[in-house]
Amino acid sequence: MYGAMMKGYIVNNMPNKAIALFNVINDPDKVIVTLFFNACAQLGTNKELNLVKTVASNISQNFHS
Repeated sequence: MYGAMMKGYIVNNMPNKAIALFNVINDPDKVIVTLFFNACAQLGTNKELNLVKTVASNISQNFHS
């Protein structure tokens, strides 16, 4: 459900809402993290770049194939 909501926000040019939603998700899966990265890329600011770096550095090892 969160993924569909985030995708809707991204498609409708509301990446800030997608990022806000990501911040309340306790245990994001690969799809949610990918959507988060897409939302950050859509904004393209240094603030979002730093968010991506932070999230990417905290991704657990089970995300890696």
